[in-house]
Amino acid sequence: TGVADVTGAYLNAKMPETGRKVLMLLNKDVSQILTRVDSNYAKYKRSDGRIVVELKRALYGCVESAQLWYREVSSFLVSLGYTASSTDPCLFTAKDMMICLYVDDIFACGASQSQVATLFDKLHKKYGSVTKTISSKISYLGMTMEFSPKGYVDVKMDAYVDKLLAEHQVTRKVKTPASVDVFEIDVDSFE
Repeated sequence: TGVADVTGAYLNAKMPETGRKVLMLLNKDVSQILTRVDSNYAKYKRSDGRIVVELKRALYGCVESAQLWYREVSSFLVSLGYTASSTDPCLFTAKDMMICLYVDDIFACGASQSQVATLFDKLHKKYGSVTKTISSKISYLGMTMEFSPKGYVDVKMDAYVDKLLAEHQVTRKVKTPASVDVFEIDVDSFE
C-alpha cells in the first residue's frame, strides 16, 4: 500500500482553449518581479502597476480546476490500463491494483509494494515532484491504516477523535458509550 501527493497537481491540467477565458490580476509586487524576470511584460503593466494575465493552466482557487485535474489524472490512469468504477469515478482498478483519488492525494493498494512503487514512478515521470510513502502503515486523509499480511486492516483516526473531544470539552474517556446492559431488552418499556 502507499500514498502519493502530486506537487502542484492542478498546474498539470490545461485550461480549455475554447470558451470562457480566465483572467487574473497580478498585484504590484508580483508584477514587478515578473517584469524583472522578463522585461517583455513591462508593456502589459497597467497604470496602477498591476498586470492582467490569462491562465493557461488550472490554478488552485478556480472553480473548474479540480475537474480539469481529475480529467488529466484519470486519463493518465486509463492510459496505464486502469478502469474507473461506474459507481465511484475516483476509484480505479486494474488486475491486482486499486487506486483511490481525493483531489491530488492518491491511495494505492496492490498485491505487492513493488506494484505500488511502479505506479508512483510513472506518476513522478509524468507529473514531476510526487511525495510518496510506501508501507504497510500509512496515513491518508486523516486516517492511519495498518495492513496486515493476513489481509486485515486497522483504521484509526486518533487525531480527529482527540480534536473532536477537545472541541466538545469531553474529558472522560471510556471504551464504549454503551452501558453494561446495552443488549438487555426491557419488555416492559414496549407496553
